[in-house]
Amino acid sequence: MTKAVAIEELQRFDNSRFNEANARNLISKVSSGLKLPEPVKVEFDRKMATLFQQTKIIGGKLVNIGRIIFAKLYQFITENPNMALGTIIGAVLGSFLGMVPLIGGILSIVATFLGAAIGGYIDYVNKGGRELNGTLQQVIAGATHATKEFFKLIAEIFSALKNDF
Repeated sequence: MTKAVAIEELQRFDNSRFNEANARNLISKVSSGLKLPEPVKVEFDRKMATLFQQTKIIGGKLVNIGRIIFAKLYQFITENPNMALGTIIGAVLGSFLGMVPLIGGILSIVATFLGAAIGGYIDYVNKGGRELNGTLQQVIAGATHATKEFFKLIAEIFSALKNDF
């Protein structure tokens, strides 16, 4: 992302005309596009609306940090819909598996990882990556793709925040 694009995105989401109602429409569009089950959709919408409202005073300037992160997450989800859906499904399944005595903590981590990896593999193939035959190869390719995309997202968030100052 170039500095000009980052500044343009910040201005778009920092604009007072881009209000909570606009954010709720975007959130609803994202959660509908992910085809989330209704209970998960409600929780996703609530968490994203809370994120959107977060602000911090940095260097004497009010920064809508939630909007910046929201914008990057929105871009990430639209570019990687299967990974986002896989992660959400893995996290929900992981929360249930977390209730299993003794090994629940490990099972919940594995479920979230596998959900993200499977979704990452599907996005990898959809973006022109080659299809793999072995399940382990698919999980590794998906995990690699998910990791690259995640760190790219983190770098873009920091870049957008850096360009604001």
